[in-house]
Amino acid sequence: MKLLDLCRELDMELVCGKDFNPQDFEIADISVDSRKSCERSIFAPILGHSRNGADFVEDAYERGCRVFLSETCKTAKADCSVIKTNSARKSLAEISNKLYDYPASKIKIIGITGTKGKTTIALTLAKILEILGTRTFSIGTVGLCDGHGNVLEKTANTTPEPTELFRLISVCRDMGAMVIALEVSSQALMDFRIHGIEFFAVVFSSLGVDHIGKLEHASFTEYIRAKRSLFTDYKSKYRILSADDAYTPYIAFGTEKCIKCGFSEFANYRISDFDFSSEGSSFFLNGTKIVSNMPARYDAVNTSISIVLASLILKKNISDIAYSIPSVSLKGRFERHLINKRTVIIDYAHNKLSFLSLISAVRKIYKGRIILVFGSVGERSYGRRRELAEVAESLADFSIITSDNPGFESAIGICEQIRGYFKDKSLCEICVDREAAIIRAYTLSLPGDVILRLGKGHEEEMNISGIKIPFSEHKILEKLKKLK
Repeated sequence: MKLLDLCRELDMELVCGKDFNPQDFEIADISVDSRKSCERSIFAPILGHSRNGADFVEDAYERGCRVFLSETCKTAKADCSVIKTNSARKSLAEISNKLYDYPASKIKIIGITGTKGKTTIALTLAKILEILGTRTFSIGTVGLCDGHGNVLEKTANTTPEPTELFRLISVCRDMGAMVIALEVSSQALMDFRIHGIEFFAVVFSSLGVDHIGKLEHASFTEYIRAKRSLFTDYKSKYRILSADDAYTPYIAFGTEKCIKCGFSEFANYRISDFDFSSEGSSFFLNGTKIVSNMPARYDAVNTSISIVLASLILKKNISDIAYSIPSVSLKGRFERHLINKRTVIIDYAHNKLSFLSLISAVRKIYKGRIILVFGSVGERSYGRRRELAEVAESLADFSIITSDNPGFESAIGICEQIRGYFKDKSLCEICVDREAAIIRAYTLSLPGDVILRLGKGHEEEMNISGIKIPFSEHKILEKLKKLK
């Protein structure tokens, strides 16, 4: 697209250096990564949470970039131009959206936010719709996935930067997408990554005290306000919320067309007669029986939200959706394996809310001991470490504390900090190597016990010192089968 046409259509001011000629200058893309800059790209030096994009302007210039997005009118050099803006992040989204020809305009976009449940709802909804013949994709924690849950592309963030997000939406559009389930993180809302998207529906799953720290949110107030902005600052036809979450009244306050799902008597779609076992669960949703292979109570809420969304999208009764649910299963979400008379469960749970819900459900389903394998992410969410230790000590029989994406932080240091929060140190031990920790848990177990491996779930990499090393808990299953 011509640079002058882009600025004219988006009503943005272009400031040119004396040696820069904007006539017939073509723009191919926009980037926040200087390494991806070229002669026909715009570089947006965004102030990040750990790095300042302004530090990489020279690198972008050396790679041939001559057009920059900035909140000041100062050009980098005489042969450069600046697209002047009052909000670099909003303009980043607007330009990205325009360059990909507004890819979301003819697709039903479902925006899903919450501390826990985003991925489960997104993947469940996509699978339901795909089973019912509607071409659907999901974008979120797992990456860009088709309706069967196959990962087509990995993403760096739960909600990618606009440059990547609108490209992914355009990929879905070109593959015939009718619906996209989009996980929307609180950080993405603060950074205006989804700015310019009009939603068919927005969803609130749950809220817990999490993601507070110097690289995330300054306070819980900031965190919850960011979540609420999806309901107050973006257009949507429907608003779906968990009826059971304590923060739902705040999220829903002052908004219209709210539909609530859950066990609460105030739910528009109410769950009743819930029953569960190691095989899954069954319940009634406004009188329609639902059978799911997900046994946890919180999964009944997530499943119900997905069913209601599918009903609204397809304009069908929930009874017409229900038959698809038994075939829905999610990798790394309460994933159960029976190995030598032990139950091994792999789950992505990694904060207090998910630990409480998951371990409580396991305790009710199984009679054997619960041996827990877990760690905590490095460089952020420091308060989570105390919370995980407290939940593990109160609900599990024994815990092996191990690595979970330590990043540039010391893995042993994180493990020792978690162990320090255990009042009774005899209830835990440290094994930094995660594969060795899993094998150690197995050797400590007896037939009938449950080995609960939390934190990694579907992930196939481990972030150590900024390097993503291949690591899959599923591959370790085969090694456990060979043990006695």
